[in-house]
Amino acid sequence: MVEDLRTIRVSSQSRHGLYITRAKERFATENEVELHGLGDSIVNVVKAADSLCHLGYAEMVSFTTETVTERNRTVKAVITLRKTKDFDRLSKEWEEQRAEPENLLESK
Repeated sequence: MVEDLRTIRVSSQSRHGLYITRAKERFATENEVELHGLGDSIVNVVKAADSLCHLGYAEMVSFTTETVTERNRTVKAVITLRKTKDFDRLSKEWEEQRAEPENLLESK
């Protein structure tokens, strides 16, 4: 099965912040991103999508669930997000804000 570049497979082992970063990186080249999660990782899918929408980087296009029977019977969630028109501006502002403490350290 070949996944396209807009698909991000989410794990329950990492924090949702990792997937926020990955989605923002993908938005640099894609207009839509899909967060996919199975079982316990659905919590991270929802948290990452919610944060991206709340912060203005994305808007939710769809939220689907299905029952999958690969190894065990489990639930899969897929949230599709679309990049907002403010994405580039917000990303630039975030990067500038992150760089400020480094600039202060360099000037000393």
